[in-house]
Amino acid sequence: MGLRGHIPCPIALDYHEQNAVAARLYASLGFVPTGEQVGHDIIAVLPAGEKPR
Repeated sequence: MGLRGHIPCPIALDYHEQNAVAARLYASLGFVPTGEQVGHDIIAVLPAGEKPR
């Protein structure tokens, strides 16, 4: 299937709150911040069923 199909389960990642480049990159790929934060790290997910951009 590779990255051409739909994501079968959510993919989560985190990035430092001051890393604007990472925030833009992940948003451009479809990742959405969850509103959760661990220390200075923002948690974001690519929801299940999404097709990677």
